[in-house]
Amino acid sequence: MRTLALLTLMIVAPGCAEDGPSASTLIDAPRILAISAEPPVIGLDGSAEVRTLVVDADGAAVDAAAAGLSVRACSPWIALQDPDRDCGPDASVALVLDGEVARLDLAAVLARFPPPPDLVIPDGGGGTVDAPCPVAYDHVDLPIVVEATVADRAGELVRLTARKRVRVTWTPDVARTNPRIEAFRIDGAEATTIAAGAEVMLQVGPELTSLDRTCNGDDPPALVLEPIRINLFATAGELGTVSVDARYDPDDAEELETTTYRAPDDGDAVIWAIATDADGGTGWARFDVSTR
Repeated sequence: MRTLALLTLMIVAPGCAEDGPSASTLIDAPRILAISAEPPVIGLDGSAEVRTLVVDADGAAVDAAAAGLSVRACSPWIALQDPDRDCGPDASVALVLDGEVARLDLAAVLARFPPPPDLVIPDGGGGTVDAPCPVAYDHVDLPIVVEATVADRAGELVRLTARKRVRVTWTPDVARTNPRIEAFRIDGAEATTIAAGAEVMLQVGPELTSLDRTCNGDDPPALVLEPIRINLFATAGELGTVSVDARYDPDDAEELETTTYRAPDDGDAVIWAIATDADGGTGWARFDVSTR
């Protein structure tokens, strides 16, 4: 069985980490695996819904209330090096949680952190959204900091901290989406059972209709579906690589990388796959596998 979720990313381990994958692919302790913003790119008068994927040591998702989740927005005009020092409670805007969703209102953030006087926003916006390359747009990155507290297997509470950058643009008519993960194949087939201790090839791919268009490196450039990087995490077994890539040509032909996966000698495993695009959009999916 598999379950899918459309969200957007950041990946982290206990303690504090930057956007992107942790060095380890093994889930054996509580972790914040991802933070999402929907939409991933917002305008100056925009808003977004921020969601966080917190998992326990067994890879099960922990809801916001149980994780004691708190989410805050930082100033986009400074370099965020230490979230406690540079974006503590007195130097941030707390986001209100409504169930699993933290609501980001950019107007409230800009009221707290107004743009510097030397920032020039052109009349009518800036950047380019015209064909054939509707991806060049002016923007700044708004840091979001998430904190959670989850018990490990020994019952000790672990403080988790993660950051995500949400793109804010003043270029009009920029609409970017989050990729969704669809394909999960074991040795080329959709399956959820692996022979105990066997080494198989895993292939994970996004849903094509969820991808934005971008320009490739051809001369002249051609519009293609955006490339996606998919980071992988497992509660048991051994993944051969941290991530796999999905690339597309102008005819939307797909090239999906594969990775090896050595199944555990017995028992089940949870595999989380998290897809990220160049705009900060991310989707994730959980896949449950068993051995026989």
